[in-house]
Amino acid sequence: MRPLLLGVLVLSSCALEPSPASTAVASATVEGVVLDDRGRGIAGVSVTLADNRRPAGLTTTASGFGCGAVYPKRTVITDTDGRFHATLPLQPTTVWVSRQVEWYVLPVGPQRVVAGAPIVLHGRFLPHHTVDVRVVDEAGQPIPPGAGAP
Repeated sequence: MRPLLLGVLVLSSCALEPSPASTAVASATVEGVVLDDRGRGIAGVSVTLADNRRPAGLTTTASGFGCGAVYPKRTVITDTDGRFHATLPLQPTTVWVSRQVEWYVLPVGPQRVVAGAPIVLHGRFLPHHTVDVRVVDEAGQPIPPGAGAP
């Protein structure tokens, strides 16, 4: 009997709507940059900013069981210098990289945002290497490109 009662309580809490007071928030101007380990900006990074202090609504999970809070959020893209700037209808408290960029390892998971402070996310450049290859025969002589191809 108790598991059934607990299940009813959980399902009924999913149907709750947020109170109107929880949705009224002033807009905020947000500035930030995504830098690599050499201090250079990384272009084309998708950055998501969210306010996790208040729910924007409640929703069921994809499976239809349980519920999860949905927080107000916005996604911005860094410019050619790795900078982003936006006026948002929310006061962000967390930020995370929502799309990785080739050749960089960027932070995974939410990072805390300090109100009014610039946001700086640090990544690490993954150097790619080129390899010079020379194909030789048994005598060590170079084989011209296309030689021996059927």
